[in-house]
Amino acid sequence: MIVNFGRSSALGEIRSFSLALCVEGHYNCAAMATANKIVYAVFGAGALLYGLVTLVAPAVLMSEAARSFPFTHIMREQGAAGVFIGLMFFWCIPNYERRRSVHYLLMVFAFLLAAIHWFDFFAGHLRWLSPLYNSVPFTVLLVMAALSRRLGSSSDSARQS
Repeated sequence: MIVNFGRSSALGEIRSFSLALCVEGHYNCAAMATANKIVYAVFGAGALLYGLVTLVAPAVLMSEAARSFPFTHIMREQGAAGVFIGLMFFWCIPNYERRRSVHYLLMVFAFLLAAIHWFDFFAGHLRWLSPLYNSVPFTVLLVMAALSRRLGSSSDSARQS
């Protein structure tokens, strides 16, 4: 798969660069690692931002938190979990070679989050968009894991040839 991003310069020429995940039938390890690290950074920033806002001002996200101490307490606990999840995403960046088990645990978390939203959708409590966008992290992490496993097996076979 090759993804091209183009941009026009002042001279009217188009400059493009490719994120090449496949070069001559073999996966490009460096490009895949860069793409994965970008995903970890984006998800980590989102989780950390959510966690910090929830810890500091839970009523900003849910107005009911201003009226109920138990709800505020639960929201702050959820914020602490968000901070932890964000830090785990960021941990995967410098520890890329050792990330596999953490990646799978992040997949379990993302799956459970998506499952909660799908269950509530089918129970009639949520609109259809909520489970869709809450399924994105799990889907992205699943694709990353599948491509990384395929990359690992193709690089192993290339070393043996």
